[in-house]
Amino acid sequence: MRRLCLALLASIAVCVASAQMTEAIWIDISSFKAVNSDAISGINIDPINLDSSRHACARIKMRVERMTKQDIDGLEVRLRTNNELTKCKTAEYDNGLIIEMTAKPNSRFYLHHDKFGDSNEVTLNLEGNKEYYIEASLNQQYSITVASNVADADVYIGNVFKGKTNADGYLIVEDMLAGEHTLTIDYAGTKYREQIVVSSSNVFFKLDVDVAASKPQYLIIKTTPKSALVEINGVVVENSADGASKLIQPGVFQYTVTAQNFHTKSGQGVMRGEQITLEVDLEPAFGYLAVEADKEFDGAQVYVDNTQRGVLPLSKDIILKSGEHNVRIVKSMYNSMERTVTITDGKKTDIEVTLVPNFSEVTLRTKDGAEIWVDNVKKGAGVWQGRLEIGEHIVECRKESYRTATHTLSVKSSAAIDRTFEPLKAICGVVDITSSPIGATITIDGTVVGKTPLMKSDVLVGKRQITISKEGYNSETETVEVKEGVVHTVKSTLTKKSTSTTSKPATVSTPKQKVKSKQQNIFQVAVGLEYGFGGKQMNLGVPIDLRIGRYDQLFNLFITGRYGYKSSTLKDEDDLDFKPEITVNQWSLGGNVRVNFLRDVKSSGYTLFANLGALYNFNTKATYKTGNIAYNSSSFDSGIDSYTEYECDIVNKTSLSGLLAIGLGGRLMEFSLYAFYDITPTYHNRSLSQYITVHSGNNQPQTLTDYPDLNRVLGSRFNIGISCKVFFGSGFAK
Repeated sequence: MRRLCLALLASIAVCVASAQMTEAIWIDISSFKAVNSDAISGINIDPINLDSSRHACARIKMRVERMTKQDIDGLEVRLRTNNELTKCKTAEYDNGLIIEMTAKPNSRFYLHHDKFGDSNEVTLNLEGNKEYYIEASLNQQYSITVASNVADADVYIGNVFKGKTNADGYLIVEDMLAGEHTLTIDYAGTKYREQIVVSSSNVFFKLDVDVAASKPQYLIIKTTPKSALVEINGVVVENSADGASKLIQPGVFQYTVTAQNFHTKSGQGVMRGEQITLEVDLEPAFGYLAVEADKEFDGAQVYVDNTQRGVLPLSKDIILKSGEHNVRIVKSMYNSMERTVTITDGKKTDIEVTLVPNFSEVTLRTKDGAEIWVDNVKKGAGVWQGRLEIGEHIVECRKESYRTATHTLSVKSSAAIDRTFEPLKAICGVVDITSSPIGATITIDGTVVGKTPLMKSDVLVGKRQITISKEGYNSETETVEVKEGVVHTVKSTLTKKSTSTTSKPATVSTPKQKVKSKQQNIFQVAVGLEYGFGGKQMNLGVPIDLRIGRYDQLFNLFITGRYGYKSSTLKDEDDLDFKPEITVNQWSLGGNVRVNFLRDVKSSGYTLFANLGALYNFNTKATYKTGNIAYNSSSFDSGIDSYTEYECDIVNKTSLSGLLAIGLGGRLMEFSLYAFYDITPTYHNRSLSQYITVHSGNNQPQTLTDYPDLNRVLGSRFNIGISCKVFFGSGFAK
């Protein structure tokens, strides 16, 4: 039935086309030109016959576009002026007509065809024995029918869009000129083409499409490196370890793959209704620098483009972008080495380090064992051997109670230097020592220097221990601060040693009586561990309690110090594969009162109790930690994600918390369930201005209101958990 309808439409289109035929032949007067001269000019042309009156004739070669040879056979030339038509025939090898007529100026004529009618009239100036060229065309228009096996397909004639096929798969195209055209049907991104010839007898054209090849299908692109950015038809597609995938329509597709430090690769393909997997390996836009050096140069610093990249020996090659780089090797005591290297894609460039010494082997000695200082750095005492860079150096010889000697040491070459310095000059003070009785032995810092009385003027400055002793007398020792230019007087009166003996009084022992005492009051210290849960967070606490009173009396008083730690892992940030964390550190001090409901439960030595108290929280600090994938310009591994952590304090204020606990306790241990509640809310800083944001293409939130999970953690005022405490000994019993 559908085919019958299409055939009927084609017939109707032919009838309509025939009905539309009017004067459709056009002679283009602008194309008229002479193409050959006469025989005198030296151009040979086929002879042009004379007319019947022996007048010279001209030849016109007319090319007729969009008209078949059979239709050209039906053309007639009709004259409007007094010319004689001597020839009118179809050209043998070209699509045209050869006309010969009497050569006259202002010759007027037109063409006639029984099917297409008359053409426009033209006036030509003709000269005898000359050939002319002129163009004509059949501008007859037809209505054609284009049919296909699908609806809603785009129809193009040449490059001009004509419309879409209807539900029955056809489209009528009006005003089609006769002749050859390119018919294109575009369906689901796939184009189907065919050359058609439009004529009065050929106005129906059918072009089917491959429906199976017109369904959308997945394009999968696997990249190396796996972190490359993938664009398909100008749209960025998420990439993973398994590749980037996108459902696309059949037809030509474009893709681009880019990555840091790799050359971008682009290409295209054709989707034909079947899944396509492409593997795209990017060529590296970087290379490797290997630095080789003798062990002598270990510790030398390696700089690339004025950025330190390592210390010799390097554990691995340095990755650098392709191109020229400045490399500098720096080591103390050596002249630095500088070189320009060219890094090639994917290849290793080797450089060998050769540093020129810039030092001298130096031996320094002091005759009196004084300390040796070089450029205000202590090198040793008595003797030092080492290296000094070429140049001027300040050498100091130092010794307590002696004058420091300063020397300038000039190192001018790498030749060895051996130098000995003279003893230092002592700094002395005067000590006048007397005793009663006289003749006592004087010892200064363990060395006997004479007997009293004695005026000694060569005592080294500083603290000196002076001992005066004599047989039969108790010795006396005094510490004196000796100063330069000052006379210090030491007077000592010795006491005789005692020879009497002292008897100890007799001790009368009485039998011990066992006294039974009752403990009425007791101090005990407890250390515990608490683990609790709050809103989206973990709470770990370490309390230290001082209990006043026996464990089983009605009331106990507790003085409590506590360290608390909270932490929580929030949801992923939108642009990161990294879970932000929040940690809270808090110190607390307070107290509580315990009420023992049941004492000595079933003679077990334990009591049921309830605690009620409060804690003052101070030095509360909460830190928000997150991460970012970023490229480090000074050190990178191409194509590999690099995480950088950032931290900022977002809470720092005191607060007050209430405490309620119920549990079972004894003399040495207790267990309880507890609840904390923040009576005064903890203040948190809503500004993240101090949070360093270094993102590549990411929009990092700037305030805590952008983090609903973080606000819920900070706003969590209620915490419950379990507690275990151990008590240690008695501090006081009455």
